[in-house]
Amino acid sequence: MRISYGRKRSRTVVSGKSGVSPVSAAVIAAAGLMLGGAWSQAADESAKSAPDFVLDRTATLQWLERSKAHKPRLPLPQPSEEDRQRGRSSALGIVNNGLMRRFYLPKAWSSLASSGLAGNQGKVDSTFKVELFWIASRLNQCAYCLGHQEVKLSSAGLSEDAIANLDGDWSEADEPTRAARRLAVWKTVAPHRPVPKDIFEALGKKFDQGQIDEIILAIANYNAMNRWTGPLNIPQEDHRTYADRANPKTSGRKSKLIDYAREVAGAKRELPSIDDWFAAVRNASELETCQVEAFLKNQGAFGEARLNSWTRAMTASTPEDAVPVELRSRIFWICALADNAAAAGAKARAAALANGDSDETLRKIAEGAEDAAIPASHRKALALAKKISVRPGSITDDDISEVAAAWGDRATAQIVESACIAAAVNRCSH
Repeated sequence: MRISYGRKRSRTVVSGKSGVSPVSAAVIAAAGLMLGGAWSQAADESAKSAPDFVLDRTATLQWLERSKAHKPRLPLPQPSEEDRQRGRSSALGIVNNGLMRRFYLPKAWSSLASSGLAGNQGKVDSTFKVELFWIASRLNQCAYCLGHQEVKLSSAGLSEDAIANLDGDWSEADEPTRAARRLAVWKTVAPHRPVPKDIFEALGKKFDQGQIDEIILAIANYNAMNRWTGPLNIPQEDHRTYADRANPKTSGRKSKLIDYAREVAGAKRELPSIDDWFAAVRNASELETCQVEAFLKNQGAFGEARLNSWTRAMTASTPEDAVPVELRSRIFWICALADNAAAAGAKARAAALANGDSDETLRKIAEGAEDAAIPASHRKALALAKKISVRPGSITDDDISEVAAAWGDRATAQIVESACIAAAVNRCSH
């Protein structure tokens, strides 16, 4: 089993509260669908927010330590007195991610669908699920989420050696545990492909169907959260420490997880042609869409919250919404294509048609083509959403600033979150 990933110091504060057609294939390939292979940024090494898929434990911990100096790509709100009181009573203290979500997102998008809240619920051990969150965060290059999972696992009593082993040395884990970790890899880097049957067979030796569904939803939500905190470059809280965690046994240990994820992901994301995609979406019966909805409803309050966030983000229009509903349904459409999630695509298509789009416009969006019905501001937002879908660790300052220049900070945050919600639902659609 084989799989490795690798900016400026100031912090902004605000006060207050497919197989696709050749054209589409080229666009998606340009977004960086392959795992691994170094990508570089113009900034100097100490300023990078991603570690070029660092291969060893020591470098990963150093990257997490440096993430305290990450410059958020949208202004970081100043904590209110209520936030400070909440931080004093929480083991995690003040959480920058919570500040961002409460400030920028509609309340209906930002509550129970949160992966952190859901992790402590359900029949599956919460620490077991945190291990899966660690794996997803590592593969999505999300320093913020990875750092939080390091703290949670350590607080739960896991040794440094046990945490380091999550990076690919699974020899001491039982078969169902290894299967759950493999599932986390597949759902993270290859959501467009069916998960191998043997993974579910191995899971069934320890978990019942309800627990397996709980694990799938957890992994889906973790991928959603990674796509929020990573692309927005949210800085790690100063009171956490990482650099001194490695010991002589784990220091310099190379990642096997990255190599395995590369094998799972393949050289590029193979998607259906645009014609085949439309056929799959049209053939995705109402029953299939209802099955996705039933899957979420069966997960209790947190599944219902994810379902509500999905439906609301595609269809609702309220004073809290800074992004027109037409664009939001388009985002769900392009993200469903990127993840080859036909059932989710069918619901996105229905919402888009209800919002005034035509199938011809949706085809143009899928192809990445220019069209009078797709303003330049929409094309920028859609390009960002698609990039967040397929390679969240490759998002740059310019990606966010270009959309913010067209839409403003609050709308940009909601564009990012729309792609995050899509990422979660798409992973529940296969």
